[in-house]
Amino acid sequence: MKKLFYKIITISLSCTIALHSIAQKIDHTWVYGKDSNNPLVKFTMMKFTPNGLSFETKPYDGAFLATTTAFTNNNDDIVLYSNGCSVYNKLGEIMKGGDTINSPVNGYWLTFCDLGYKSTMGIYPIPNPADTNQIYLIHQRRDLSQAGTYALQYSLIDMGKEDGLGAVIKKDQVLIQGDLESSAAVRHGNGRDWWIVMPDNFSPIFNKFILDNTGFSDRSEQHEISKITDSASMNQLIRFTPDGSKLVRYHHRLGVWIYDFDRCTGILSNPVCIKFTPIPLNKYHGFDFAISPNSRYLYIVLDDFTKLVQYDLASSQVDMTGDTVAIYDGFYSYSQATVFGLMQLAPDGKIYITPGGCPYLHVINNPDLPGAACNVVQRGVQLPTWNYASMPYFPNYRLYDLPASPCDTLGIDTPISTIQQPDIPLVEGLLYPNPAQEQASLYLPGWQGSGRVTITDALGRVVLEQVVSRDRTTFQVRNWPSGVYAVLVWKEGRLVAAEQLVVQGN
Repeated sequence: MKKLFYKIITISLSCTIALHSIAQKIDHTWVYGKDSNNPLVKFTMMKFTPNGLSFETKPYDGAFLATTTAFTNNNDDIVLYSNGCSVYNKLGEIMKGGDTINSPVNGYWLTFCDLGYKSTMGIYPIPNPADTNQIYLIHQRRDLSQAGTYALQYSLIDMGKEDGLGAVIKKDQVLIQGDLESSAAVRHGNGRDWWIVMPDNFSPIFNKFILDNTGFSDRSEQHEISKITDSASMNQLIRFTPDGSKLVRYHHRLGVWIYDFDRCTGILSNPVCIKFTPIPLNKYHGFDFAISPNSRYLYIVLDDFTKLVQYDLASSQVDMTGDTVAIYDGFYSYSQATVFGLMQLAPDGKIYITPGGCPYLHVINNPDLPGAACNVVQRGVQLPTWNYASMPYFPNYRLYDLPASPCDTLGIDTPISTIQQPDIPLVEGLLYPNPAQEQASLYLPGWQGSGRVTITDALGRVVLEQVVSRDRTTFQVRNWPSGVYAVLVWKEGRLVAAEQLVVQGN
């Protein structure tokens, strides 16, 4: 078990290396708002820095709900952001040409934009492969005044305009419209272009586009091998694994479908299904899911937003690997139950989860590790302002060519990263006895200085925390329930060792 644990960690490091300088920091700023307790704060920027999270509150207009995005340049400066209704420049002003995106402008649109546009994973930026000054915003229009009217659109922004403040030079360009679900993007295997994939809602079709240095290709279609249908409502989200090898499709009532994806041809194949327990028509399992940086572990929300379950995508029987890593602990922030909502993998290698309208985020600290070792901390991030369920969707900008593939013909190789890496174990520890009944000792060869050990159960609850000041630390387990526990050792704020402890006979 120990060797497997560290093999997983090694794979995690190799698979989360960041890439090209142009795209290194696009997703380093997340925006949300507005603050119900302070009318002067219109939105907040959450930034990922080498020193951890930082926050900036802004008095600019722009209310954010489920539809939110931003673009950060390589100097860690935000250059634009959007709430799905308008595009704003770095000064907080509506960018030239950036008003009323996702039109038509009608009563429904205005209702949406009073608090923020309501389209989950509804907007995200992609750099123009032909021009480093230009950014495509991919966004989805929802027009509830006409049932079944949806559109996948794009707007093109030129940051070379208006003295560097940018201008929207094309707006609301329709790629496809009809009964559509959400879209997702992944880098083409040639390292330059992008695949945009969007399923139909009621017909068995995946719609695909390529964005290359000439713009968007004509739509291509692939008929689904396995179809998800549900007449109750439409809430089906898709994401690619960070390595681009799989596409995962989540339905909030029925289950998850996992497809192999060919980044050269765009072909989906070999579907695998995780079916959910049936629930009433007016109920949901959850709204969202996320995938670990090493592309191995899938995290989904079940049981009316109250349970977070990890699945192993590397298993030949994925549906049999479900491991509950967190259960909602019953905490309320004012009248808001802090359950599990929208999720996103962040550039620091962690997965953040919104609990809804409150000043917190849940966090999966080590999503590349199995079971309890993934270390879910409910409300692990205290926000300075309230978040109204805002969570961006970003594709993996640090994925480039598919080496040795037929389409790897442009000479674009994945460069070495200068981006912050997620915490990884630096010390190999030894637990003995393991399994344990009465007590267990942790041996850390060559340990120097002071740190701490945290032990969590299979649901991510901390059962013990104590100082580590020497190479051997002993703790009593005789009254602990039988099960698997994660033993995590921290030094100077970093995870430096991770082991699994099995407790038996209690």
